[in-house]
Amino acid sequence: MKVQVLECPSCGAKIDYIEENRRTPAFCTYCGSRLLIDDGTNRIEVKKEININKTISNTNRSIDETRIKEKEIENKMHRRKVWKPIIIVLIFIGFYAGFMGFLGYMAKEEQKELELQVKMPSSARHYRGQDYEIVIVELKGMGFTNIEVSAIPDVWYKKEGTISRISINGNDSFKDGDRFYKDSLVVITYYSKELN
Repeated sequence: MKVQVLECPSCGAKIDYIEENRRTPAFCTYCGSRLLIDDGTNRIEVKKEININKTISNTNRSIDETRIKEKEIENKMHRRKVWKPIIIVLIFIGFYAGFMGFLGYMAKEEQKELELQVKMPSSARHYRGQDYEIVIVELKGMGFTNIEVSAIPDVWYKKEGTISRISINGNDSFKDGDRFYKDSLVVITYYSKELN
């Protein structure tokens, strides 16, 4: 047995035909035309008996399959169109929430940092000449915890117990509004007659 590929003269479709030693009728599977194959001369004889129902049903099936595929593609495109904005919004919300969380965290950290600091209400120059004991009470009230005092000999024109110099962490020229940690070293130098 030998398989031969023939072409239907009616519709042009390729048809697989198994050759045998006798005259055998064959039909085109696409258009339904009857083919007569003569094995002696390899002559194809076409009789135009088209099975219209089969042709119409094949055509309808092809059209239906095409419509189904088009509908599937349309549904996929529709789902993408619907989900794309939703995903974009969700990503935006995620970034926004993360950013706001970060800002909240930073604000809390800044607040913690500010709670550890004292904002000076006056400059170093303001404290010079004031009673050192009153200034110590004021600084402790602001939250300073590390205050040291040292006395220097009184000069005849300076009042005893008044501040000669005040420094915070070595800074003796701080201004009002400057911030220092509560555990910063505050050194108050005052005039004393006892050292004379």
